[in-house]
Amino acid sequence: MIVKKTIMGVTDIYKEKAKYYDLIYSWKNYEKEADELLGLMAKYNIKNGSLLDIACGTGKHIMHFQKKFDCTGTDVNNGILKIAKKNVPTAKFHHASLQRLKLKQKFDAVLNRINGTVVSL
Repeated sequence: MIVKKTIMGVTDIYKEKAKYYDLIYSWKNYEKEADELLGLMAKYNIKNGSLLDIACGTGKHIMHFQKKFDCTGTDVNNGILKIAKKNVPTAKFHHASLQRLKLKQKFDAVLNRINGTVVSL
């Protein structure tokens, strides 16, 4: 088996497994997680506007965030982004790693659920 490295130098098997992503995370309750994050953001008066979801996966959280926000998602995996675009055709998606992300738009909230970060700008 050939192991590939990401831009960050971390072994990235998930790049090859986009079609399995939702199956791997089928145990997640995306709606509940999104509602909890929306509640947390509301406590800090972030109730609408624009939202950037870094490492957005297949867009399952964005499906719920878009009820209140104009959503943009990024991911390092093009295969995953193709699925995200099908799941949430009204959102914007960009292929980029966090280290190489260059967007001209400003956002009211930035999320990175991989490490639990929520930032209000």
